[in-house]
Amino acid sequence: MMKYLFAFLAALSWGLSPNFAKLGVNLGGAAAVGALMAPIVSMPVFYLMLRLLGLRLTPWGYTWQAYAAIAGSGVCSILGTYFYWKGLSYGQVSVIVPLNSTYPLVTLFLVMLFLREERITGRILIGTCLTILGGVLVVL
Repeated sequence: MMKYLFAFLAALSWGLSPNFAKLGVNLGGAAAVGALMAPIVSMPVFYLMLRLLGLRLTPWGYTWQAYAAIAGSGVCSILGTYFYWKGLSYGQVSVIVPLNSTYPLVTLFLVMLFLREERITGRILIGTCLTILGGVLVVL
């Protein structure tokens, strides 16, 4: 049950974020500034949230492979953030967000290549295709 709660909270948070982002762009903010400011502002907020929940995280004691994977995720994340902000600076939120939401297709393909221990079921494949179809329908 908790996995659904957190998935819903993530969807709610990500649903609010583009509205603030587009408002910032409309008010004159540059895409690169938005892509930079969003993580800078979010880090102390996240740290405060962890402290209020009584959680302490330590970045020590991982393997170099774990650090490399985490760093790779960070690089891809910030690139995606920049391209997302750049897209918002040129287009409507109602078009950019659904297109951005087609990333599960890329994820699914890469999971099949690199994370073979994850099982791809027919439901996952159909759900991913429906997500992509929704993004395509918004743009057409």
